[in-house]
Amino acid sequence: MLTAEIIRALAPRAHQDYVDALVNGGPVFEQYGITTPLRLAAFMATICHEAGGLSIVRENMNYTAARIKQVWPTRPQAVKFAGKPRELANCVYNGRMGNAVGSDDGWNFRGAGLIQLTGRDSFRAAGLAIGVNLESQPELIEDAAISLRAACWEFSRFAALCDKGDKGFRSVCNGINRGNAFSALDPIGWADRQVWYARACRVLAADTPAEDDILNFGDQGALVKAAQVRLTELGYANGAADGIFGSLTRSAVLTFQAENGLTIDGEIGPVTRAALNAATAKPLPLSDRKTATIADLRDAGSTTIALGDKIKTLAATAVTVGGGAGAAQQTGVIAPPAPALPDPAIIPFADGTLKELTALRTITNGFADILSWAVSHWWLALIVGGFFAWKWGRDIQWRRLLQHNLGLNLSR
Repeated sequence: MLTAEIIRALAPRAHQDYVDALVNGGPVFEQYGITTPLRLAAFMATICHEAGGLSIVRENMNYTAARIKQVWPTRPQAVKFAGKPRELANCVYNGRMGNAVGSDDGWNFRGAGLIQLTGRDSFRAAGLAIGVNLESQPELIEDAAISLRAACWEFSRFAALCDKGDKGFRSVCNGINRGNAFSALDPIGWADRQVWYARACRVLAADTPAEDDILNFGDQGALVKAAQVRLTELGYANGAADGIFGSLTRSAVLTFQAENGLTIDGEIGPVTRAALNAATAKPLPLSDRKTATIADLRDAGSTTIALGDKIKTLAATAVTVGGGAGAAQQTGVIAPPAPALPDPAIIPFADGTLKELTALRTITNGFADILSWAVSHWWLALIVGGFFAWKWGRDIQWRRLLQHNLGLNLSR
């Protein structure tokens, strides 16, 4: 798929180990679905940007004071580490991305490889995915073949977006760079990424697809925003009109299509667009959804409500074991038949229990005493744990009900 000549034409300064790994990377590309000219072009553009034209193996932390201010404007204390690579890496990277404060993690897990993997968390995740313990041996990422596998794994999560050409490439970059493929912000280094992408498409003869008139998940822009505004006008709630075709917008489109007798595919093509803009477009009927209750959703077979019921039942069991059925009835965890809301007495009860826990702990001395106390008061832990589990189940149900009332989720 790739030859040394093609790679050199794209990135003349490419490290030879990278060139060799890419030339022999056919099976890896196949494994991770990077199998079309557009996907390969997006991948090559991404790693060329991240690895400085395929010339960087490890992030060079030897920054000047002026450059430190530009790269890490929110970390003014880092300026004093100008010209001190290890200290700078630990200053700007520790305390996040899984790197421990006061450790050498920032240096050990600084940017590395074709996609400049950064942070202990990323090294761990990539290592688990490709079967190499990069967390224990972060230096292994410097092996070009391992680096290619890690880069392909990371890229593969967004590979399908490449099929949309230019607009898909932006989403790919945001996914890798910001962790959110549908961010409204431009990817960091967007101008440079675009240059690499145009060059990669030319070298690999990857023809970008013609702009179509179908809007679907992941698309962004003024047309998406106009559709969002119109959906909102008709009562199909889809969140803020931000011009990003995300899950809420897709849910609203699906509901609109169902209500208006259209093909239900979640896309805004010519037929759906015409129906959406027509004066005869059917608004979302209020029917009974505004006054629906959890019981109504339960009767309708809602799987989410059923999940909440299961959690609350387990919570009630924990409280029953810990404090007896009578205590559970009094706290409201096991409620009387068919109440609309839980007995609020559970909250002061749990609060009192927590205070008792705190008071008892203050009179214990030493780890052995605390451990002995915890064992002898296991029932309190069950009651408190049961309360929080019950509250979790209740919150799941109320969030689902709110989504139904607002028309955000009309499924089961």
